[in-house]
Order: sequence, then C-alpha cells, then structure tokens
Amino acid sequence: MANLEARIRMAAESILENEALRSGLNDDEAARSLLDWGVSWAATLAQQTADIEDDEEADQAAYPRMRALRGMLTALKDLSVAESWTHNSTRQTLETALGYARVLHGQAWQPPVDFEQKVAVILQTVDPRARLNALIGLMGGPSAPAPQNPAPSKPVSDGGKGPQQEGFLGRFFRRLRGG
Repeated sequence: MANLEARIRMAAESILENEALRSGLNDDEAARSLLDWGVSWAATLAQQTADIEDDEEADQAAYPRMRALRGMLTALKDLSVAESWTHNSTRQTLETALGYARVLHGQAWQPPVDFEQKVAVILQTVDPRARLNALIGLMGGPSAPAPQNPAPSKPVSDGGKGPQQEGFLGRFFRRLRGG
C-alpha cells in the first residue's frame, strides 16, 4: 500500500514552503487563509493518488494539478492586493485563475453565475483579507469559505492563554497525531 500520509504531508509542505505564495501579502490572516486553502487542496490532490502504488508515478500524476494549484494561489494573492490595475490586467489574471480552476476541478467546472460582476464587487473592497476570502469562496474547493459570508476559523483553547485561530494545517496535523 502506498504511503498516503507521506504524500499528503509532502504536498502540504510544498505549499507552505513556497515563499512566493505569501510575498506581497502584508496581512498574516490573509496569508493564513490562502495557505490553509492551498494545503487543503494539496491534501485532496494527494489523496486522489491513493490507488497508485509507486510514489514517483503518483507524483507525476499529481504534478499538473499541483502546478495549477500554485498558479491559482498566486493569481488569487495577486488579485487580493491589486491596486490601480488596468481592466486588461485584471481580466487576464482572472482568465488565468479560471484556467487553473478547470485543471483543479475538472474541465467541466463552471464559475459561479455572474462571476465577473462578483469579482468586480470584491475588488472594490479595501481589505485584502476580505478580498482574498471572497475570491477563494468563488473558486470553491476544499475548505473554501462561503463566497458572500466567509466563515471565521473556530477558536481553540491554548491552555488558558486565550482563544486562538486554528487553521487547516493545525487540524490536519492534529488528526495525523490522533488528537
């Protein structure tokens, strides 16, 4: 049997260790939202290789989707911090993101109804974190917040120090440890 847990861990690490995905995001919460969503997708993509015994073959099978995921994360990050972009630049980045979404979801995937209008409203939002969460919600996928009303992470206890936010990674590694 293939070591699926190791594949999932490696896929998650490939997202977390990619500094370019965070560059330009000056908001830690926005970066965490983006990385949590990316790690969730990476875990899903790794799980899709469960029936492939050979790890190298599994890596090759997942590579196009992992590449698309990194491209999607970069496009969404860029859109979330975009200021004074031309209509053509915005449109080109959106088309790129939609192409990556079709690789991740499958070629039959369609964006939500009135996608461009929704994106136009989102891009008028000043807060990069709200922009990013709304864009992630539009693209869908694992752990995507609802498009109109992003759900906050659940607070967790940290031993009396006060509530903290637990992202996907925290939940993921806690499950791996059996906690």
